[in-house]
Amino acid sequence: MRISFPLLSVAALSLLSPSPRGAAGVAFPSTVPIGASIALIETLPGREEPAEELFVHARTLAERVRTGTLPGQEIALRRRLELAVRSLASLPNAAELPWEAWMEAHRTTLPELTEELFLAARQAMGSQIVPLAMSLDRWDSPRRMRVDMHQTLWAYDPIEGRNASRRVLIKEKSRSNSPLKAELIREVIAHQPGMEAEALLLEVAQSSHLPEEWARREAIRALRERNNRQSAQKVATEMLAQFLANPNNLGIRMEAFQACMSLYPALGMPFLTGEQAVPASQPQLEEFMEAMRRRYGLVSDDS
Repeated sequence: MRISFPLLSVAALSLLSPSPRGAAGVAFPSTVPIGASIALIETLPGREEPAEELFVHARTLAERVRTGTLPGQEIALRRRLELAVRSLASLPNAAELPWEAWMEAHRTTLPELTEELFLAARQAMGSQIVPLAMSLDRWDSPRRMRVDMHQTLWAYDPIEGRNASRRVLIKEKSRSNSPLKAELIREVIAHQPGMEAEALLLEVAQSSHLPEEWARREAIRALRERNNRQSAQKVATEMLAQFLANPNNLGIRMEAFQACMSLYPALGMPFLTGEQAVPASQPQLEEFMEAMRRRYGLVSDDS
């Protein structure tokens, strides 16, 4: 399939290719200057077919990244790849390009290319990217692209974003040592302001059956940092419950107690003052509790 768009001046191209916006005014602007895109197109041999030429050029760069580069060359190659792919989004009628076919064809073999293609498609399509993001959000798609997809879903359709993220965090089995779930919490869900995100973070924090402890810890940390005044006592109560319910998981216990103390100190204070005993205490936990006592001024640094 040949895709033909005539070359335009910089001014005309910028007028015809604004950053699409969703119903709520969401925008994902280009990170590539429009002038750089025009300059790149003018260097390509098939200037009458800029979309096709840009894609072939980008695919070649991605193959070079995959096959290995000399020391110090990879960063420059990735920047050239970004410029080539993002320039596709600056073409007139860029939303009509075969983004899904391109990504489907290369998502398992050239992840760097596929990740850039999604970002360019998002820039070109605006909220129309949602069905495409949903269809390509699969366990074998590139990890970074999936994080970007979930960011996109939350931005344009928070309910669908919540559903998709819950599916990954609660139901999907992680690939070996994949940081996807922790990144999804840290980079996407933690920054969503609504109660949908907070409820999902709570569900992950409470899910003791999840094998990915780091994901639970990220969820607890995100709840602590949100510091939502309206739900602080409720969340702190849940965090104290996790502190008490995980006697054999030191990492979860420490994260949960810190969250409890940050959100509603009165709930955790009896465990620091000795009014209530710390269950299943261990030497490392005792050291942690002593550090917390110092933090809250219950003992001096000299004692």
